[in-house]
Amino acid sequence: MICKPVEEGGLGIHDLVDVQESLFMKFGWKLISGNSMWSEFFQKKYLRREHVYKAMQMKKGSQFWKGIMEIMPKIIQNSKWLIGNGNINFWMNRWIGSEPLQEVCPVIGRNDLLLADVVDERGPNIDVLRNLVLPDILHQICEAGVRTKDRPDVFVWEHSLDGQFTTKSAWKLYKKCGVPCEWKKWLWLDKIPKKMSFLCWRAKRGIVTTDDVIQNLSIPLASKCNCCIAPNIESLQHVLCEGSNAQMVWKYFANISQIRLPHIRNWKRMMSFWWQRANKQSQAGWIRGMLPIVITWCLWKARCSARMEGVPFQVKAIIRLVKIIMKDVSYNLKNFQVVKENERLVMEELNIPVASIKGKKVTYVKWELPTRGMVKLNVDGGARCNPGEAGGGGII
Repeated sequence: MICKPVEEGGLGIHDLVDVQESLFMKFGWKLISGNSMWSEFFQKKYLRREHVYKAMQMKKGSQFWKGIMEIMPKIIQNSKWLIGNGNINFWMNRWIGSEPLQEVCPVIGRNDLLLADVVDERGPNIDVLRNLVLPDILHQICEAGVRTKDRPDVFVWEHSLDGQFTTKSAWKLYKKCGVPCEWKKWLWLDKIPKKMSFLCWRAKRGIVTTDDVIQNLSIPLASKCNCCIAPNIESLQHVLCEGSNAQMVWKYFANISQIRLPHIRNWKRMMSFWWQRANKQSQAGWIRGMLPIVITWCLWKARCSARMEGVPFQVKAIIRLVKIIMKDVSYNLKNFQVVKENERLVMEELNIPVASIKGKKVTYVKWELPTRGMVKLNVDGGARCNPGEAGGGGII
């Protein structure tokens, strides 16, 4: 779970196994495409003028070399050769289709046949190819307009815009996409201390060390909460939402935030209820998004102080601490277009300064005729995402 992206409810920590395989892919990529001293050393030590495709079938070499060879099929599947002078292996290099020709048809003749032996600058040699490949492969080669050019062949990575290999793009091949988490919008806000966000993340996973969690680990424990006048069995729901004192704290801030709070006895539903009424377009909307995280932190802090230090669990002290923290985390919120009167009341109750209103800047644009003897070209363009679809046009 911790290795899932933040957007999917994880912590965004990369799995070391995936990272290691991405780095093996980087070394394998350099082995095929590089002209460095490192690649020359390994080519002479292990390949010995043999194609890397053959080396994949061998079991010899160091653990490092075996790791590269194990990952080599994935490199070949996700990269291809852009044809230049045709000095690449006809059978073992992927220059057309989704895999090398050796995988889709039997090798006929020399297995060291070069592409330049059957293709030139005018195009493919149909008579020779007809005896080498299947009819559908021959048709694919003819349709692609394959011909050699006066430049070197280039090995390109299919998952980057410039064709260069990156470990980031390789790591994404291993990352399994999950279901987006609805909490991602608010849980990891920059203005919220990470210790508070992390507590909520742990509570959502059910791994906060309340008495019921400890009992579920087969540890015998007599449970007694420290948050109520009439003690009850301690559980996550009781401390953060269900207990009488916790309910008083939630209702107090719901009234201040002008939210009608129904009787919710589940902490997850309480958090979702608040965030469904929060937005980032207004200062009060921001406050509603940050408050449940801060309230959760203060309730848990009060519980720990009562359990470990014998400090009384007092609602007024929790409310006061929430207001202090909210004032700190709300400092320097972005300017907003409008601050409504009811939002000002929310800010006053929480002792939070009202954010300054962002003034509207008006820019006047005027089109003028070109001077005599001149021609004016009017252009405009737009794009959807970056990178993404884009277009432009002009009128003379």
